Amino acid sequence: MENTENNITPSAGPGPVKKGYLLAILAGAVVVLIVAFLWLQKTQAPTTPAPSLPSQTPPTAPPSTAKTDTTSAINSDLQALDVNDLDKEFKAVDADISNL
Repeated sequence: MENTENNITPSAGPGPVKKGYLLAILAGAVVVLIVAFLWLQKTQAPTTPAPSLPSQTPPTAPPSTAKTDTTSAINSDLQALDVNDLDKEFKAVDADISNL
């Protein structure tokens, strides 16, 4: 008999890989990557673009109110206000509240 230890031929690996097995692993990896990508998109905070600012213009001065800020003008504005009879209105409100 021959010595079998010397007649061992080196093999390329554990054996031939079937195409179906390799295709299933590849498809599973693609599915995992798609799910991971969608999950990351969902969990990231939505980013809103910064609002575009209009061109910087120097602030304009408010219209001159020197004519209307006098004491007589303010008093005439106060006299022109129509406040009706507030006590009568409050009594009506108090009556409505007490009915609740």
